Amino acid sequence: MRYLVEWNLKPVPPEMAKTALALVEATEAWVEEEKKAGRIIENWTNTGENGGITIWEVESNDALDRKLWECPMWPFVTYCVTPLTDFKLSAEIFKNLLKQMIK
Repeated sequence: MRYLVEWNLKPVPPEMAKTALALVEATEAWVEEEKKAGRIIENWTNTGENGGITIWEVESNDALDRKLWECPMWPFVTYCVTPLTDFKLSAEIFKNLLKQMIK
């Protein structure tokens, strides 16, 4: 299953900067491992903002939940998860509904 995960960084208190830096570095390595495993398809940041999007390919919602909890930066991140459906499949369903309305 494919998911769009929108993420935003929470503010980092100045006294946590050193810890947060280490977590960012660990997260970079973690993201690369998830990419190699084929679970992260795309990973982008929003220009000029403290957030971004990641496209995940995992077997279930539960699997994604586990993965997001594994992210080293999780104490400083909030997520919004949207399940994705193949466009062609969705278009076919919509066209069939429209055809039924025409009858």
